[in-house]
Amino acid sequence: MNPVSAQVPEGVTLDDLSRVIAELSARHDGLRMTFHIGPDGDPVQQEHPDARPTVAPFEAGADTRTAIEAAEERLLGWLTAPFDLGTQLPVRAAALTVLGQPRQLWLALHHIIGDIVALRVVRREVQHCLDRLADGLPPALPPVRWSVRDQVAHETSPEGSAAAHAALAHWHDVFRRQPYDLPPRRFGDCPADGFSMTLRSRPLARLVQDIATSEGSTRAAVVTTALALCLANVKGRDTTLLRPNLANRSHPRLNDLVCTTITQGWLLVDLQGDPEFRDVLRETTRALFVCMKHGRCDNGALFMHKIARGADRAMDGAPQINHTVGAPEEDDLPSGEQERLEHHAYDTLGGFKFAVEDHGRSLHLNVQANRGLLDLDEAESIVRGLTPLLEQVAADPRVRRTRLRGVPARWVPPNEHWVDHRGSWIHLPDLVRTLESCPGVRLAAVFRGDERGAGEELLAGVVAGPGVSPEALRLALLDARPLLGIPVVPDWFVIRDAAPDVPDSPAAWLAPGPGLTAQGTGTALPQRSPTTTAEASLLSRFAELHPDSPPVLERSYAELGGAFARIPAMLRGLRKDGVEGLTIADLMSTLPLSRLAERVTGSC
Repeated sequence: MNPVSAQVPEGVTLDDLSRVIAELSARHDGLRMTFHIGPDGDPVQQEHPDARPTVAPFEAGADTRTAIEAAEERLLGWLTAPFDLGTQLPVRAAALTVLGQPRQLWLALHHIIGDIVALRVVRREVQHCLDRLADGLPPALPPVRWSVRDQVAHETSPEGSAAAHAALAHWHDVFRRQPYDLPPRRFGDCPADGFSMTLRSRPLARLVQDIATSEGSTRAAVVTTALALCLANVKGRDTTLLRPNLANRSHPRLNDLVCTTITQGWLLVDLQGDPEFRDVLRETTRALFVCMKHGRCDNGALFMHKIARGADRAMDGAPQINHTVGAPEEDDLPSGEQERLEHHAYDTLGGFKFAVEDHGRSLHLNVQANRGLLDLDEAESIVRGLTPLLEQVAADPRVRRTRLRGVPARWVPPNEHWVDHRGSWIHLPDLVRTLESCPGVRLAAVFRGDERGAGEELLAGVVAGPGVSPEALRLALLDARPLLGIPVVPDWFVIRDAAPDVPDSPAAWLAPGPGLTAQGTGTALPQRSPTTTAEASLLSRFAELHPDSPPVLERSYAELGGAFARIPAMLRGLRKDGVEGLTIADLMSTLPLSRLAERVTGSC
């Protein structure tokens, strides 16, 4: 996480700063933890009661701007270097000194023990201690009302375990109904760059507060509702799926806890039937409370559940929205300025998120997106449209969706070739071309419907030579990942040796007869023995960590029931076998172990 700093009052020494850090560390048990891989492959946290971080001095050598900037650069390089969580505490402290006198105190927290709320807690408590030193008093902090140890005990209790189990079941159901919420994009339209856009606005903050007050809602719900309406139009849907970050600090005892309690829910906003803004706001408020109710679950287990069902980008299936309350003093909009919009390039291969910082008098809205999910013009139309949208709502909260000003024009499919399949707009000719590029395939056709009585599905008809199977086609499409890393795989494959008499009829493709050579989902893969060092290592290391789940080369780590928490142990075991090159992202993908083996060194 980004380091934070505080100005050091005149007369405060390095020894004084060490006492501040010792006081902070004594108050928060999370700052005294190291993290290890246990004997069963699960991560283990170990508390060191007497451990205290030291304050590393970085001397400028001279009271000049050049010297101070050079020292600050060295300091930040040290603070942001990778942590060894097995041997180092997850917090670092450094002091920028000029001729021996501390000027600034810097701290960095590893994300494993600190979310953005925790960072603000640390900043506030450090400033409190520095203020006491300036007044000639020793640094002192009261005991926390609730510790990490207390939180762990609660979450592992029968009551906490039952709540987590119910939350996981709830999110499984939401994912089953709509796994994605992607905009219309052609296959391969996935640039490797993105942008970051930030709006800082005082008028927007006033409008949000006025609407929240008049409607008996919250500021977060008002902003979320406005964004949901805009995104639904951009994506051409009557629903919006958002991924709110839930810090789950709804109980006062958690407000001063330094830990990471964030989990991610899925907020489905229904906009069908031309609803009034007021009705959408009420529904969004209700959905937000449902998200909070199910705010604590095993996030890793949820990710693996999604990946096992084909969601390769398990963390990026819907735009993330993170609404935090910022301190008024953190508002960096100049006092004489009402609004400012800025944007710049942002290197990202995936992801799409809104970060809302509510400073009371002003609202800061940041959008970060890959251009394959949202382009710059679309983002600017959303951001610039929020103020006129909420001005209209403030005057008439019963205004209907189709009458709203400020929202982008609704995208409409230009022809019948576009289908919305489980939250992904698919241009069927693109999928046909992808299938026809598979080895041995001469002709392909794709249909969407309920031709087999199995519900709405994608059906692929393929004319291919001997040796082409549904399993081979499925694996080829998993490799392709044409929509921002998301594989588009038909639910059912039909393979024939010649095209049917009516090639645009799914019933003709499904008709039994001598021309039908194979059909199926492509998941009925036979087990085979490993033929390379990498394949053997992947199988043996998986079996070692998951003795109750026999591994198969043609299944992904998630499909085999691989545990999210044991991925680091899996990678460590592979490295011990001389198999290098795989990452956490590789194991959190839909690629089967056989495909992963082809990617690594040591595969001979």
